[in-house]
Amino acid sequence: DLSLKAAREKREQCRAWLAEGKNPKHRLNVAIHETLKPVTVKEALDYWIREYAVYKRTNVDKHIEQLRKHIFPYIG
Repeated sequence: DLSLKAAREKREQCRAWLAEGKNPKHRLNVAIHETLKPVTVKEALDYWIREYAVYKRTNVDKHIEQLRKHIFPYIG
């Protein structure tokens, strides 16, 4: 679902691309693929630590040490 404000912003972006002579459909696909780029296990776990564990886990330091010792060296 797209809010009205977001739809208007997307419309303006497409108009700007058209003014530059670029294909809006192609540019939107490029933007989507850049957003959905693959992530590594380390990137995913770093995100989890930063966005969730720091605020919701009391033993986050223990989790970080366990990940560094047992997961990151083998999976990355």
